[in-house]
Amino acid sequence: MEEMARNCFDKVQQLPDTWVIVSLMIGLSSELVITRFPTNGAAPISFCLPSVSWKACIHEMDVIVQKSRNVLSGHTAKEADSWSSEQKKEWWDTRKKLDKRIEKSMRSMQETLGFWRCLLIKGTSTHEKQCVRQCWDLLTSRKAGPVQLAERNQSLLCAIADAQQWLSDSEIVDGIRHIAAEIDAPLPDYEARKALQLLRKLGKRSESSPSQATHSSYLPKLEMDNIKKMKVSEVKQLLAAEGLRTDGLKKVLVERLIAARDAALLEALNSTLPKEHSAGDQGFSTILILNHQLQQFPWEGMDVMESCRGVTRMPSLDLILQNAKRVIPPTPTYSLIRRDRVRFLLNPAGDLKSTQNQLGPVLEGGVTTYGWEGVAGEVPDPDKLRNYLLAADLYIYCGHGSGEAYLHRDQVLSLKSGCSAALLFGCSSGRLEREGIFGPSGAVLAYLRAGSPAVLAMLWDVTDRDIDQLSVKILQDWLLNEDGNSSPSLARVLQDSRSVCKLKYLNGHAAVCYGLPLHVAKS
Repeated sequence: MEEMARNCFDKVQQLPDTWVIVSLMIGLSSELVITRFPTNGAAPISFCLPSVSWKACIHEMDVIVQKSRNVLSGHTAKEADSWSSEQKKEWWDTRKKLDKRIEKSMRSMQETLGFWRCLLIKGTSTHEKQCVRQCWDLLTSRKAGPVQLAERNQSLLCAIADAQQWLSDSEIVDGIRHIAAEIDAPLPDYEARKALQLLRKLGKRSESSPSQATHSSYLPKLEMDNIKKMKVSEVKQLLAAEGLRTDGLKKVLVERLIAARDAALLEALNSTLPKEHSAGDQGFSTILILNHQLQQFPWEGMDVMESCRGVTRMPSLDLILQNAKRVIPPTPTYSLIRRDRVRFLLNPAGDLKSTQNQLGPVLEGGVTTYGWEGVAGEVPDPDKLRNYLLAADLYIYCGHGSGEAYLHRDQVLSLKSGCSAALLFGCSSGRLEREGIFGPSGAVLAYLRAGSPAVLAMLWDVTDRDIDQLSVKILQDWLLNEDGNSSPSLARVLQDSRSVCKLKYLNGHAAVCYGLPLHVAKS
C-alpha cells in the first residue's frame, strides 16, 4: 500500500503545477472530507469537517432540480405557444423562484463551509510572504514544545491567506482559531485579531488601488457579518448610494447589498492581481473529484472559484492521471485543440427550430471559415458520428440529452483513447446516475474514459433559449475568437458566459466542464 501511495504521489507531481486537484468526499459518519493534492511537490492535505452541515444544501439542490424537471416535463413547445399570458407568467414566476433558490442554496453552502472553502483553490503561493510567516510565528509563540501537525496547518494558513479577499473577518478568525486548537497553542482574543490584521495586509494593495473608481471605495471593505447587523435604514442608504433599488424586506435588501459587495470585490481582484494570476489565460485551474452525493451541486459557483482560470470535474484521480498523458507538448499545462478540426450535430430530431436558427449561422460560419463538417436537421448514420469523434479535435452536439439516441455511450467507450473533446448542449447531458452499490454512470463518463480531454455538459434539464445563448457565447468567445496571443480555457469562458442566461443559476450553472483544462491553438 505504501508503494502504491508513493507511486501515485510521484505521478501527481508530474502534473502541471498550475493545477490543483481537490477531492470532496463523504466520510463513514457522513462528515465532509476535503483533500487537496498540490502539484508543486507539496504533500496532499486532508481535513475532516464534522461541523460542516452540508446535507441541507445538497437536499435543497436535489429538490430544486426535481421541481425544475417537473415544470419542464409534459409540455411541448407547440403547446406552450398556445398558453394564455397568465399561464406563461405563472410558468416564468415558478422558474424565477427556482433560480433564486439555487442562488440562495449556493450562498448558504458558502456560509456553511466558511473558511474551509479556501481549500478549493490553489492560491498564489504565499508561503514565503512575510505577513504569513509572522502570523505563523504569532500562533506558535505560546506553544511549549514541538508543534504537532505543523506542515498541514502551515498549508491551511497559506490557503486562508490566499483566499482572504473572499473571506469575512469572522471566517478568517475561525480559521486561525482552528489552527491554534489543532497545534494545541493558546490564542488570546487580542492575538487572534493581530493574526487577522497580518493576513489582511495581503489585501491592502487591492483596497488602495485607484482602478476601483467604478465602485465606491467602501463596498469591498464591507464585511458580510456587519451587513447583516445593519439597520434597514443603513442598508437602504448604502444601496441608494450605489444607484440600486431600495424596496423590499430587510432580507432582500441585505442580499442585494452583499451581491454588490461581491461584485466590487471581484472587480478589485481582477483589476489588481498580477497578470499571471488574473482571471484569464494564466494562473491556476481547479479540478474537482466529487462524491456521488455531491455531484449535482454547482460547486463552480462558489465565490472563491472566481479567482481560478477555470474549474473542471473528474470522476477519479486515476482518470486524471490517465488523460493527462495525452497533454500535448510543448504546452505542458493544458490540452490544445485546433479550430479547423471541428465536427457538429445540430438539431437531429428536427424539433428544436429556435436552436437551429440561433446556432446554425455560427456553425455555418465555422464551415465557411475553417472547413468544419456537420449535420443539421436530420438523423446521421452512427458510423458517421463515430468517425466525427475520431477525426475531430472537438465535437459539438446541439439537441436533446447527450445524443445517445444517435451514438450510444458504449460506442463512444469503444473509441478507447481516441475520442475528441465535446460540447454537449443538451438537457442533463452531464448528469451522473448511481446504480445500487456501483459507482456513478453517465454518457459524459464514456467520453472521458475514451480519452476525451474535456466535455462541457449539463447537470440537469434546461430551457433551450437560455442555453442557445450560452452556446453561442461560448463558441464565439472561445472557439472563434482569434484575438490576443493566447486563448482562455473552455472552463474559464464558461465561467464568464453564464451571465448571458436569463436564469443564471437555474440554466447557467447547469453547465459544467468535465475533464482537464482545454485551450484552442492559435492559427
